[in-house]
Amino acid sequence: MDYPIDETDLSNEYALHFEHQCELMKNNFERRRINFHPFQTRAEAAAYINCFIKERNLADIAFSDSVTLHECGIYKAVESEFEKTRNIINPFKRTADGKYIVFADQPLGEKLNLPRDEYYKRMAAVVEGMRKTLISDVLIIGANAITLSGEIVSIDGSGNRVAGMMFGPRHVIVVVGRNKICLNLEAALQRIRNVAAPLNYIRHNMKHHNRYHELPCVMKGKCFDCSSPRSACKKIAIMRGEVEFNADRTHLVIVNEDLGL
Repeated sequence: MDYPIDETDLSNEYALHFEHQCELMKNNFERRRINFHPFQTRAEAAAYINCFIKERNLADIAFSDSVTLHECGIYKAVESEFEKTRNIINPFKRTADGKYIVFADQPLGEKLNLPRDEYYKRMAAVVEGMRKTLISDVLIIGANAITLSGEIVSIDGSGNRVAGMMFGPRHVIVVVGRNKICLNLEAALQRIRNVAAPLNYIRHNMKHHNRYHELPCVMKGKCFDCSSPRSACKKIAIMRGEVEFNADRTHLVIVNEDLGL
């Protein structure tokens, strides 16, 4: 009987490597009182989050902007389950062509054409939504990197995501894919600056009508530690754990798939 080896399928190898990494990370994160939840698929992760909300009977459910949450279908899963019974706070909802909902009256497919004062007035409503996420029962977010030694690392522009990760919401669920795993803090920061940040700027340029085109990392593919006023690499947060009485606050959900930027 023939047993042909399929060299094009590495799923079993990835699964075993992920299992070994998770064994190490579970010990390191949980001794820091960050609850660790590994899943093989994005669907399992989405189902876990809905169960988390039901079991704790959480009323105010908030989100940050995250490619990972989109890819896992978590926005849709939570909204379809709870939109009629809970208060869902998502200041990052967008129109079909990528604009914030506050600009829904603007022509589809075209850049904004508003006086500066009107633009700032509408953006203030988006910022107010971000502020409300900080006093939610649960904030569901992504992260730019995690380390094998048990740290969660993210960089923000306005800081709404990293602020909520650190303090405010009663619970925080951080969802990441296996591609966010880094050896240590130095590797995590290198990944964020040279991979996640440039890709995120390009994403916003192409999908959300933003103007990050002239940032050095966008033009040249690596971080130059710039001080551009358009740079969103303003606030760096490194979560190394929770204090004892917050042991049920932070929950890290990791999926054995490449997710996010």
